[in-house]
Amino acid sequence: MKTVTKLVGIIAIIGFAMVACDDGSGKNEDSSLNGTWVPQGLTQGDMSFEYKFNNGSFEELMNNSPFEKGTYTTSGNKLTISISHIYGQNIMTEMMEIELQAKWYTVTEFFNALKNALLNEGMTEEGWAGIESMIQQQIQTGFVYTYSVSGNTLTLTMDSQFGQTGTQTVTLTRK
Repeated sequence: MKTVTKLVGIIAIIGFAMVACDDGSGKNEDSSLNGTWVPQGLTQGDMSFEYKFNNGSFEELMNNSPFEKGTYTTSGNKLTISISHIYGQNIMTEMMEIELQAKWYTVTEFFNALKNALLNEGMTEEGWAGIESMIQQQIQTGFVYTYSVSGNTLTLTMDSQFGQTGTQTVTLTRK
């Protein structure tokens, strides 16, 4: 049960970490996003975040370790990201005390490995079903940001998700 509690808490981390999900539009990439970006004035416990954008590819690091990667597109002032892989040994699995291989998993492979690990620790199929959709929603639905780049500053604004109101703005600085 300890793992279930940790997993539900980690869903918030996934939500913060995700930037958006590909809408399939295939729009062009904005080269002004190229580089490594670090959030300013935003803390999530003891975690650090770093986003690398390079001509339509992105990678996110948490605490200087790989977390996820995929592709991104831009259209006007909208940034969408398609997450294609999640790294097995990441801050999320570490916090849940789950050991997965230190390799890139496709999203499907990651969910299968995570489910197997949790079931091996005593989680029931019903317990998994109750949290799987929340995690899947974070990765597959993601968040859509309005963005702007001004010199070495990237500003992302997101409408609140999951029934909340308002917006959240994050400012990142090019490293």
